[in-house]
Amino acid sequence: MDTVEYERSSQTLRALRAHQIGGLPLLQPLVTALQVRAIVNKVVPSQADVELGQLVVFLVLNRLLAPQPLYEIQGWLAETVLPDVLSVDTAQAYDNRFGRALDRLYPYLGELWRRLVSRAIVVYGLDVSILHGQQLVDGNQRRPVERQRGAHAVQEAEQGGTTLPHRQCPAAGPSPLCA
Repeated sequence: MDTVEYERSSQTLRALRAHQIGGLPLLQPLVTALQVRAIVNKVVPSQADVELGQLVVFLVLNRLLAPQPLYEIQGWLAETVLPDVLSVDTAQAYDNRFGRALDRLYPYLGELWRRLVSRAIVVYGLDVSILHGQQLVDGNQRRPVERQRGAHAVQEAEQGGTTLPHRQCPAAGPSPLCA
């Protein structure tokens, strides 16, 4: 290798940046399967130049992978592969934008929670026939929700009409939900 080739290779190596991958290959498919971005964009109206759903995805991944205060998320994001994978400019992911996004989400938390949990139940086939001692609450109102009782309780998952399948109560012993 002559001197010119060595200099060129050396400059190329200096220009490369290392990116953190961490648990992204495990978590990104989950966030995608749950349709976090699409659900947030559908439920919460926004006219911002960056989708609210995209900001929520960043916040979720940050919280799960490397929890940072809002003012450090932009730096964390720049160190990951997310900007390249999702074609996002990190300059648009600053702390005030995240703060405004959280403020915008607050009135819709109950609906978002219901839709995301419903999506997880359907996508992963979770058994919801027995809920042990969980108090269901209605959105931000913090009031108990009536539980449906009976062997064939059907839950309406979303306003759009995703209905969870009928579930039989187990034959082995009584359950407060099957009374």
